[in-house]
Amino acid sequence: MRPEIRAHLSDILVAANLIIENTAEISFDQYEEDEMLRSAVERQFEIIGEATRRLANDDRSVAEKITGYQTIIGLRNRIAHEYDNIANHTIWDIVQNNIPALINEVTILVEQP
Repeated sequence: MRPEIRAHLSDILVAANLIIENTAEISFDQYEEDEMLRSAVERQFEIIGEATRRLANDDRSVAEKITGYQTIIGLRNRIAHEYDNIANHTIWDIVQNNIPALINEVTILVEQP
């Protein structure tokens, strides 16, 4: 695997793990009340989306192994450009239901030679 592909995958994995680590022991209500945490989580989603976009540009066949990779890129764009229209419950739902699967998929890709 080319170094830049591995770097993009690593960026996705680091950001996704940061999201999980910082939201694991809290409720949605705690998340919603903590403006700094919400900002940090959204920043990690921006990193995931940008790294996914770069991955798709550099090697689409690898990006296609990530479920919903185009949706991931779209979320990054929404957070960056439509930040005032992002619902906290939408981000929380993605944290709870999609990030663990993303971590699993990207971990498998990173472990490939």
